[in-house]
Amino acid sequence: MWVSCFVRQKLKEFSAHGQALRIVSLHPDISYPWHAVEFAAGGRVLVCHGGVGADGRRVVAVGKDGRGSAAYALSKSAGGGGGAAAVSLCGGGHTSSPLHAVVDADQFVVVLDCDQRTLTLLDPELGFVRQLGGGGEDSPALRLKDPRRLCLDNDNHLLYVGDGSGGVAVIQLK
Repeated sequence: MWVSCFVRQKLKEFSAHGQALRIVSLHPDISYPWHAVEFAAGGRVLVCHGGVGADGRRVVAVGKDGRGSAAYALSKSAGGGGGAAAVSLCGGGHTSSPLHAVVDADQFVVVLDCDQRTLTLLDPELGFVRQLGGGGEDSPALRLKDPRRLCLDNDNHLLYVGDGSGGVAVIQLK
């Protein structure tokens, strides 16, 4: 289990019994980590990061050395934004705040962009697959005004989307 330390730009890994296993200092271009989750058998960690005024609001797969240089990146603009193999999120659109993500058993990724109120499905190489929820004032597909957290039930193929006001949307994935 990985825990992100927002201000200190660190990730902490814990065992299933709560024992601290390691601390990873993130590269300076991976600022303000919101969320981290184990990603792929290759020992990568998926990090949602970026803060107010930060140029690099993105989802990045980083090595356990904290560097994103050998990882895939999603940037807020179609032109990319540093790092290796930058690709645009949301199929050519712009992302504002990738806040949370989940990884399924096949290493597909669902990213929650809280500003755009969208869910985006990415393949194991972080390439765009499709949108799962629409954006706008009220996300019509999610019916949530302030989506904040994701929880994945791999056994039943259900994605739970938690709202800042206490609501929950449930999406059948398969």
